[in-house]
Amino acid sequence: RNAMKKQLVINTLSFEVHFFYEPVTFKEKIMEILIGILALIFLGIIIGLALNIFWLAFALVLYFVPTIIAAYRKHPHTLWIFLINLFFGWSVAGWIIPLLWAFDADKILMDFIEYRKAKNAKDAVIEGEVVKEETENKDC
Repeated sequence: RNAMKKQLVINTLSFEVHFFYEPVTFKEKIMEILIGILALIFLGIIIGLALNIFWLAFALVLYFVPTIIAAYRKHPHTLWIFLINLFFGWSVAGWIIPLLWAFDADKILMDFIEYRKAKNAKDAVIEGEVVKEETENKDC
């Protein structure tokens, strides 16, 4: 009985596990190789499709960034920004103009120009209030 246990342990340690069917004939070996190649091709197609879908979604989000910003900021002309972005976004100007419009760049630019003019006149407009800079009294 001990000899059988030792033999069982030795056989268990030296046992090779075959998970796959081992082909016997040349034809079966060729079929196994072809099935493996087809499986790799199929896997490549699936991975390629997944990557293409990812990049397409990324490109669409990037293309519509001006529209997304306008919608997020609740811009009053979001529809116009979307239409300009949709039909002319493929050009550089057709993408940048809606982007600036979505940020209200014209308002920001006008505020900046007004601020610079007021600064030159020693007045600054800050949040709708006129703030006068005090000039230093030089009583020398």
